[in-house]
Amino acid sequence: MTARCLIHIGYHKTATNWFQRSYYPAVTNRTYVHRKRVRAAFLDVHALEFSPDQALATLEVPDADGLILCEEELSGNLHNGGLQGFLSKEVAHRLKATLPDADVVIFIRSQPDMICSVYKQYIKEGGTHSPRRYLYPFDRLDPHGFSPKKTPYFSFQHFDYRLLINHYRQVFGPERVHVFLYEEFCREPQRFMDDYGHRFGLAVELAAVPQSRLNVSNKRLSLWVARKMNHFSYRNVMDKRLILNIPGMYRLRHRLVAPLLDRFAFFSGPAGPRAVLGNEIVRRIEDRYRASNRALGQELGLPLEKWGYPV
Repeated sequence: MTARCLIHIGYHKTATNWFQRSYYPAVTNRTYVHRKRVRAAFLDVHALEFSPDQALATLEVPDADGLILCEEELSGNLHNGGLQGFLSKEVAHRLKATLPDADVVIFIRSQPDMICSVYKQYIKEGGTHSPRRYLYPFDRLDPHGFSPKKTPYFSFQHFDYRLLINHYRQVFGPERVHVFLYEEFCREPQRFMDDYGHRFGLAVELAAVPQSRLNVSNKRLSLWVARKMNHFSYRNVMDKRLILNIPGMYRLRHRLVAPLLDRFAFFSGPAGPRAVLGNEIVRRIEDRYRASNRALGQELGLPLEKWGYPV
């Protein structure tokens, strides 16, 4: 009996790095495909040149049985909303054409926490804008010169999870799409992963899998300092203000300044959604997703209210 493929498409900021580096490589009865080959097969190919046979060849596997793919960019980039959803939608069809019998895994996270984490990732990657300017770029840009179809920016639609989940349910079938809550994973990771492995028939010795988190959240002070220092490094995001590029500034900030401040700035509190984004933006976020989250919870039987999702 052949094992079905498992395709873990994200979202971003839901422990996908841990799954890629620690968990899936430890699975002994499946073939884990490194994320670089997944990107090359499904994301780096022009839409009018994509071929399922070539995608399978790019994965460099003997056959399609029992593969594990895990790449959060399959759901779309967090800073450009999956190119208004065009990329996110197209990738689902590419995956279906290449691995038609796969199970699809989607992890979601409460939107205030998710968007706060996305903004912190933006700063980590070199961003300089305030939360308001980053999240609402077109409030400050001339609509005649900038529009989503020309220059994609952050998109709230990207985190309306129901849109992408329903698309995958239509493409792969409802029984092949599995949605998990990041909050449940964080609360009881050992129990969660026991159930997760059993659900998909994954053979893995959890005691040998590193449990430490790969991404540690910044404190408010280090986030502020990083944002100021980013004005002097060209890396890495396009939507930013650059005063002067000082070689080595990005590496200094990333590897030395932020870790030291997070470790020793005891007076600086954690950078939670309200502390980072402000009360007004958090309220807007909550209002933006209530109806969709409520419908998603009812349709899939997900306890979203229990875990603090806006409903």
